[in-house]
Amino acid sequence: MFSRILASTIIAASAATSYGQQRPSLEGLPEILRLAVSRADSLRYTGVRVVNVRARGAQRETVEYITRDGDRIRIDFPNDSAFSGQVIIEDPTERRHYLPGQNEVRVLPPRRGESLLRLVASLARFRQERKVSVENGSLIAGRLTRLLLVADQRGNPLQKLYIDPTTGAVLKSEVYDFVGTSVGSYEFKSIEFKDKIDSRLFKVSRKGLRTVSPQTEANELTTKLNLRQIQIPREFGFRLESARVIRPEGEPILAQMFSSNTGRLTVFQTRADLKSDRLSKFARGEISTRTWRVGGINFAVVGPKSTNFDRVADRLKRDLGGQ
Repeated sequence: MFSRILASTIIAASAATSYGQQRPSLEGLPEILRLAVSRADSLRYTGVRVVNVRARGAQRETVEYITRDGDRIRIDFPNDSAFSGQVIIEDPTERRHYLPGQNEVRVLPPRRGESLLRLVASLARFRQERKVSVENGSLIAGRLTRLLLVADQRGNPLQKLYIDPTTGAVLKSEVYDFVGTSVGSYEFKSIEFKDKIDSRLFKVSRKGLRTVSPQTEANELTTKLNLRQIQIPREFGFRLESARVIRPEGEPILAQMFSSNTGRLTVFQTRADLKSDRLSKFARGEISTRTWRVGGINFAVVGPKSTNFDRVADRLKRDLGGQ
């Protein structure tokens, strides 16, 4: 049972490997992409964008109101949105997501700019396997754009960026799967560049506000389920992104996702049975898995295949008393 639920996680990990937010080299990249990266932390604007995500066969569209002041960004939602009242505020150190129903703020690692930096890093890493071209783009939010197309060696599109050549703002982005279907996109419908943005917009101040971090949730869940506290030593550079319980067949499984500049990995623990011999068929490409059992708890670590992954898995197994 436990190994079956790992299937989707392993596949997702192979597609979502993160290269972190350290700035990679821009050498040899098209001028329009260098412009977008170099201007990313100095743009100031307000705008409306539409975000589309395809997951599990369904398409979800969300309208977002964006306020950006350099390396800070605020996201609000329309009154008729399922996310009405929620506010997301992000800076280079953290992402604060306000939920009005619970009167709480969830503190998470930052995400802004990650996709752009990941693209640059992947182009450097897979230079011989990617074809990059630039051509005139369409009119987006009333502004003429340049289209940056990233494709595989056969010309199949992987990602498209529509970039404003005057400001460097990415006004539209599309990501494609292996058969050419768009799996995620955003597009600005309007945008207005500003000289100054009110700094008070990037603060959340409410009486009785509860602040919840991924570590808070992990602590509560491990206590409730009588599981083990998972700590990856700071020397490895990983930070806890999320902690949640999944129940594929009734038995609770705690999944904790960690991220660093070398990638993401997920640590699972459960008291349910684990058939480790079934995991190997899910570990495709550059994804590794490691499993063990100690004290009546089954553990599994899933992440990108690397020396760092092996070191982290070995350290976790040792710290948790695994043989």
